[in-house]
Amino acid sequence: TELQEICDLIGLDPGVLEQALCSRTVKARDEMVLTTLSVPQGYYGRDALAKNIYSRLFDWLVNRINTSIQVKPGKQRKVMGVLDIYGFEIFQDNSFEQFIINYCNEKLQQIFILMTLKEEQEEYVREGIQWTPVEFFDNSIICNLIENSKCGILAMLDEECLRPGVVNEDTFLTKLNQLFATHKHYESKETQNARHIMDASLLPQCFRIHHYAGKVTYNVTGFIEKNNDLLFRDLSQAMWAARHTLLRSLFPEGDPQKVSLKLPPTAGFQFKASVATLMKNLYSKNPNYIRCIKPNETKTAMLFTPELVLAQIRYLGLMENVRVR
Repeated sequence: TELQEICDLIGLDPGVLEQALCSRTVKARDEMVLTTLSVPQGYYGRDALAKNIYSRLFDWLVNRINTSIQVKPGKQRKVMGVLDIYGFEIFQDNSFEQFIINYCNEKLQQIFILMTLKEEQEEYVREGIQWTPVEFFDNSIICNLIENSKCGILAMLDEECLRPGVVNEDTFLTKLNQLFATHKHYESKETQNARHIMDASLLPQCFRIHHYAGKVTYNVTGFIEKNNDLLFRDLSQAMWAARHTLLRSLFPEGDPQKVSLKLPPTAGFQFKASVATLMKNLYSKNPNYIRCIKPNETKTAMLFTPELVLAQIRYLGLMENVRVR
């Protein structure tokens, strides 16, 4: 009944959606083979479809808003933008979501360092102003650890997701341990054993990154599944077959005339490309920063926990920034 109601809403034959959710078309050599999905695979496809509809609808809405407020071409204009970004996340259990969020925060910290600490002091040198150089931590080494296109963590994750054969989180973690055995901002149980470090808090299925804001332990369980969050081609084609104009427009790759046999980009690849676009935009502007400090753990008014506030001031580099300014 629920399937029928959904199909009536979007103008789609229930049989088309049911087949797309329960089977998958696979190209084997020169022929197309229809394979039946297992129950877990069916759940995976359903969830991937729901997330894709939400994500694409969100993008469509943002694009509509941007189009409606866009200044007409030919007019001289100045642009003011507001970037409201999620903060650095350190939870009891950190997974793929926290990993990419913290990667974005590393990149934002990198641009903050370059544009407020490094360039400001270089201006003193150019103008011959006497001043005491301010030491600061350059987090480029952490950004490179994550995003290096040849041997970064994201590149290794993509390699594991796309290569043939048995792929799981164990093979991914083993590869990281081999690559970053001596990296001072990376550690795991294996690298700790090699360095004769006894630390019961770091579990075998985890790795730890020494971020600018502190050490974060990531559990690799689910990394490959979340990164390889692909939408089966049959589901895209089913959405394109709907009579609902907006829904159909959100899935142009479902058009039978435009079918691509290439695998869609991974979640990590898309996020990295999105961050790169954001960085390019920020570098071309004159940013001003509003740093939000969490005053206490209970969100109580007029209560400041000195240790918590001081820790944030330190890792955000606010003291160095004040000295440079």
